[in-house]
Amino acid sequence: MLSLFSEQIIPDGFVKLSLYGTFTRGIATGANDFFALTKSKIKNWNLDSNNICKCITKSSQIRKAVFTEYDYDILYDSDKPVYCLDVRDHESQQIRKYIAEGEKLRYNERYLTSVRSPWYKIERRKPAPILFGVFNRGRLKVIRNLTTAINFTCYHSFYPNMFG
Repeated sequence: MLSLFSEQIIPDGFVKLSLYGTFTRGIATGANDFFALTKSKIKNWNLDSNNICKCITKSSQIRKAVFTEYDYDILYDSDKPVYCLDVRDHESQQIRKYIAEGEKLRYNERYLTSVRSPWYKIERRKPAPILFGVFNRGRLKVIRNLTTAINFTCYHSFYPNMFG
């Protein structure tokens, strides 16, 4: 019986996609409400740039086939959650307060966060030049990402190699 996970015979004229690069799923936070940050949340918590990074947190944030820094800035200025908590300065008082608030709200007790050490550490990713939408309604969503934003699990990341 054939399955998607068994070795497939490649038809003439086709090659494996892996010839052109690699796929990685987006970042799974386990608590997007805590990790996804808006302009106002960053300001209210006084979070500095050492502890946040640009991030596409929802598929609906991208509506065009090419996503630019200009498009990103529009989302940021519209107070959309396009930053992600990425703690690098553990000594920052503002970060300590934000983490304590997350613990008060029990984000640290969720499944994914509870198995990480520390619970608020996210996976390391480079911005992907090509994004593939995970969910679709009959249409494949492929985005050329020209920004420095990483992405949550709403997109799979494609990193082309020298052939891609």
